[in-house]
Amino acid sequence: MKRWSDAIPISARLTIAFAGAMAVVLAVTSLWIYQRQQDGSQQAIDRRLQDRMEDLQLAAGGRAPDTARTARNLVRTDTGAIQVYDRAGAVLASSPALDDERILSNVEVRAVTGRKRWKDMAIDLAAEGEVRVLYARFGGSRNVVALLESEDASHEALEKLAVQLLLGAGVAVLLGSLLAFSLARAALRPVEHLRAEAERRGRGSDLVALPIPAARDEIGRLAVTLNELLERMHEATLRERRFVAEAGHELRTPLATIIAEIDLALESPLEPSAQAALRSLHEEATRLSILADQLLRLTTVRERSEFSEFDLAELIGRRVDRFRSAYPHSTIRWSTPGAVIANADVNGMTQAIDNLIDNAVVHGGKHIDVELTTTDNAISIRVSDDGPGIDPDIAERAFERFARSAGARTRRGSGLGLAMVLSIAQLHGGQAGIGTRADGQPGTSAWFSIARSEREATSQTRSSRA
Repeated sequence: MKRWSDAIPISARLTIAFAGAMAVVLAVTSLWIYQRQQDGSQQAIDRRLQDRMEDLQLAAGGRAPDTARTARNLVRTDTGAIQVYDRAGAVLASSPALDDERILSNVEVRAVTGRKRWKDMAIDLAAEGEVRVLYARFGGSRNVVALLESEDASHEALEKLAVQLLLGAGVAVLLGSLLAFSLARAALRPVEHLRAEAERRGRGSDLVALPIPAARDEIGRLAVTLNELLERMHEATLRERRFVAEAGHELRTPLATIIAEIDLALESPLEPSAQAALRSLHEEATRLSILADQLLRLTTVRERSEFSEFDLAELIGRRVDRFRSAYPHSTIRWSTPGAVIANADVNGMTQAIDNLIDNAVVHGGKHIDVELTTTDNAISIRVSDDGPGIDPDIAERAFERFARSAGARTRRGSGLGLAMVLSIAQLHGGQAGIGTRADGQPGTSAWFSIARSEREATSQTRSSRA
């Protein structure tokens, strides 16, 4: 089953994969940097609290703040927020910034042993919220001193760091993705060049070798491998052409002899049943002769081609007049912008035009439109009819050899006419197609195009002005 991602170009998929991998790496790196910065900020606050505790002990000279007066003296000695408790948990002194807010509970005070303890809490400390608290027994006594240090500055720094990391990672992913896309496009450009060359050369009937890049890298080896494959396909195509041409050539003589013998036999007096059998045999032999002749023409269209400049509009006009005379019950209209100078094979163009018109006369309706249009780089001939239309399944393989619908097998034709049109169009650097009419009317529209040089377009412009 086809996945939706299969429609995304390789360069875009590589860019998406690179951007995803880069985003993961940057996210992990950013989290590591943020965690390291957070740990460093916490350690810095803890060091400041420990330094303050040591400074207080030195200032007290080892004496415990066992009275309210000595506790207040200790509070005035400290440069930050401090709270002093007696052994029962009562507050002996407190910094004015605490505004009589109790930091430690009685249970926390009584639970203090000889080790220092830490806690984080949220209080309104001079318009600051998050604080870090260090508390411990002071001076060998059972009185407890609690020191506070605001964490808001640290949190603000961490928030700024997070924003900077997020923005930096986003910009890095964007720039990295643009760089990755550019590198992917540059790396795949030779592949796209090979694909475009293969498509351009594949429009012709011959398989021409692809250009090999100068660098002997993966792309160069791919080009060599593709050329080897094209060479084998070209050889197989030539063998097929030779076989079909030789078979068609060998069949023409015996079929012509058979038709002549039947014609001679029909001149003799025969029973009606024998004459009917000979006429049926004559029709089949004639059909086989035409088939052999068309096979020979189809396989030798390139070898027989001779390019020259001529007025394609005039040629189409002559062919339309011929079909009008041959099929008076069909109405054939045609339009042209004027004289159209083309550098092409006259016989090939005649064959392709005849095949399209004949196909419309035999399989289409009674009203047929032939249209010649030009662009700067192409000339198109389109033949439309008002018949029942063509089955889409048949349209997909209409230009294959011997492609015919079930109903068409009862009418004249070999199934090689459109195949020859495509071969002639490809010989002239063009294409061919068939489908429903572009104007929405019922019927079928078949066309073929040939490449047009700038010199031909200029010649037509001058001819139109003249």
